[in-house]
Amino acid sequence: ASHWDVETFSVELVPLADVMQPMGCFLEGATGLSSLMLRQCGLTGPGAAPLKFLCETLVSLPFKNLLTLDLSMNALCLEGANFLGEFLQCTPQLQTLLLGGNGLGPAGLAALVRSLSQLPLSTLDLSLNGLGTTGVETLLP
Repeated sequence: ASHWDVETFSVELVPLADVMQPMGCFLEGATGLSSLMLRQCGLTGPGAAPLKFLCETLVSLPFKNLLTLDLSMNALCLEGANFLGEFLQCTPQLQTLLLGGNGLGPAGLAALVRSLSQLPLSTLDLSLNGLGTTGVETLLP
C-alpha cells in the first residue's frame, strides 16, 4: 500500500460499494488520518456491507488518530447503527461525530447510546434522524 500523508479525507456522492478495495488500500496508507468524511456514500445496502467493510477496515488499522467522523446522509438505519456502535467502541479519542440524515430513529440511536456515552465528543450531529421524543430521551441520563 502507498503511504499518504493525509490528515483529512472527504468524499461525497461516491458509492463506497464500488470502491471498497481501493478505499481499503488508501486507508491502510493513511496512518495519520484524523478526519474522515464520507457523506452520501451509500454505506448501506444488503447487510450494510459497505459500512461493515469500512468499520472493520478502520478497526484493523494501526492509527488511532481519528478525531472526526462524518457519515451524514448515508441512510444507516438500525442495521448500520449496530455496526457503527461496535466500531465506536474502538475509537475512544473521537471528538466529532456527524450522523445527520441517516434515518436512525429511536431504535438506531438506542444501539449507539452505550458507545456514544464513552466518547469525549465535543460535537454530535443527530439531526434529520426521526428521533422524536423517545429517541432524545435515550440520550438523557
